[in-house]
Amino acid sequence: MNARALPRPAVPMLPRLGAARRRRVAVVVAAALIVAITATLAVEWPAITRRFLDAPADPAALAAARTRAVAAAHVRTTPALAAPTAPQLARVSSRVAASNWVADLFASHAWYVPPPPPPPAPIVNTPPPPPTAPPFPYTYIGSYAPDGGKPVFFLSRQDRVLDAHIGDRIDGVYEFESATAAQLVFNYLPLNIRQNVPTGAVP
Repeated sequence: MNARALPRPAVPMLPRLGAARRRRVAVVVAAALIVAITATLAVEWPAITRRFLDAPADPAALAAARTRAVAAAHVRTTPALAAPTAPQLARVSSRVAASNWVADLFASHAWYVPPPPPPPAPIVNTPPPPPTAPPFPYTYIGSYAPDGGKPVFFLSRQDRVLDAHIGDRIDGVYEFESATAAQLVFNYLPLNIRQNVPTGAVP
C-alpha cells in the first residue's frame, strides 16, 4: 500500500518581524512591566511597612532568640578547656587571697616609714661627790692674850659662849689646830677636813 502524502493544514501566514522591531517591542513590554510593578509598590508599600512596624513584639520570643544567639556565639568563640590537674589547682589556690584581705585591698595605706628611734644615751657612771663637813657651828667673837700666857679665843653658838685654846677639842668633833691674825683653823675629826673661820683682822 503506497503511502500518500497528507495535505498540510492551512496556517495563516504571519507577517515576519524584523530584528530591530522585535527589540523595540521587548523594550516596550519590559518598561510597561516595570511601571506596573513600581505603581503597585508605591500604592501598597505604606500598608506593608505599617503591618510589620505595628506588629507587637513578643518579649519571650526576643529573649529566647537573644539567648540562643549568645550561646551560639559563645560556643563558636570559646575553645574547649581540659579539666585542671591537681598541681594546677594547688598553684591557683596558693595565689588566691584570703577573704579577710579583700577589705584591705582598697583601704588607704600610709607609706611613711618613721625613722628609727635614737640610740639610748650612754650611761655615765659618775662617782658620788666627796663627803663634805657641815658648816662650822660657832662664830668667832674675839680673843685675849694675858701677859706670858696662851691666848684665849671666844666662840659663840646661840646663847652659849665658849673660850677655846689651841689644841682643845670642841664638842668632841672639832679640834682647834692653829690661829693667825686673819683666821682660825679647825679640823672636823669625822672626815679629817679642815675648816677656816675668819677673824676679820687684816693680816
